[in-house]
Amino acid sequence: MIPELVSLARLVVHNLTRRRLRSAVLMGAVALVAALGFLSVDLLGRLELSLLQGFERLGADLVVVRADAQVNLTQAMLRV
Repeated sequence: MIPELVSLARLVVHNLTRRRLRSAVLMGAVALVAALGFLSVDLLGRLELSLLQGFERLGADLVVVRADAQVNLTQAMLRV
């Protein structure tokens, strides 16, 4: 089992050193994709927090309506 891992590691090192430019471009592309994925998750999390804070400040604290009113109050409160 160990000789197989050694030969695999030797193959990886040989391929990386043989085509240096291709390896560097590939590593840069993988790093760029990983960074963009991390930043997009972070941005979406911050956007969600911002929207939640905005919705907490939106609307009325108390809405008084007649007992027989049959209006969709959600739509009425969200209009500016």
